[in-house]
Amino acid sequence: MTISQRKMRRKDKEISDPREVEAILKEALTLHLGLCLGDEPYVVPMTYGYAEGKIYLHGGVGGTKFELMAANPRVSFSVVTGVETIPHPEPCEWSVRYRSVVGFGTARFLETPEEKNRGLNALTAHLGAGTHAYSPELLARVVVVEIDVTQATGRQSGYP
Repeated sequence: MTISQRKMRRKDKEISDPREVEAILKEALTLHLGLCLGDEPYVVPMTYGYAEGKIYLHGGVGGTKFELMAANPRVSFSVVTGVETIPHPEPCEWSVRYRSVVGFGTARFLETPEEKNRGLNALTAHLGAGTHAYSPELLARVVVVEIDVTQATGRQSGYP
């Protein structure tokens, strides 16, 4: 994965190895997608697929998230894995163990049956359901989006 990273204030929590960032993207199951709704942020949790530096999303035709992506294809996202609280005798000293990625990219609607099939297979493989040959009827009624990841930053706490 050849993407740029933003500078982080807390270098002790930064994941600088792109392979580790990619491993988190491959491990997480839920992605929070950030879009623009006029001058307001709009965030929606989604299942996703990750393959070869791209994120794949899907859904039924219509809906706010796809309308917003059509109007402005620039998106942001975050994923988190390994979340657990770390108790401490002092309440304000509790901590949280996690590994996360925050990133940015450009969304593109996949149009051809071949593209949609590839995107759906990236998603189902990511979720552990293997790959499939989807019917033309299903492909005609599903929206599949590919996000070209342009920037991603990894962060962790409570991990060596």
